[in-house]
Amino acid sequence: MPDPVAGYEPRPYPDPPGEDSETAAEEFALAYERAITYNHWLANNISEDTDSFSVDVTAGPTEEAGNGYLVGLDWSAYDTTEEDAIGEASGAIVYYIALRVGIRAYPDSKSIHDVSLPSCDCTVLGTVYC
Repeated sequence: MPDPVAGYEPRPYPDPPGEDSETAAEEFALAYERAITYNHWLANNISEDTDSFSVDVTAGPTEEAGNGYLVGLDWSAYDTTEEDAIGEASGAIVYYIALRVGIRAYPDSKSIHDVSLPSCDCTVLGTVYC
């Protein structure tokens, strides 16, 4: 977890889902992506000069896959400073969520709506839980 900066506190990560359902998979993926994107942005982009800071994560498609679910998300983050400088970034992310394992990966697209989940070409970033 990053240290607090400019009055912004890091966000806690959610516990793994306790049930195997589409809703539980989506809720976990949204909460985890909000926390990891927020904490990454806080650690790498926020300073004492930061006036505002925001992270937004929206759900895209979710599809059943094997013993779990593929959950597609779009994320965006931005910050402004006293000098009105703006830092911003956005992208897509894919999670595989099952009862015993969660995996996070980047698709080869900037928007999750341009991705076909079952056949997307993704780079695995790592295990979220197991």
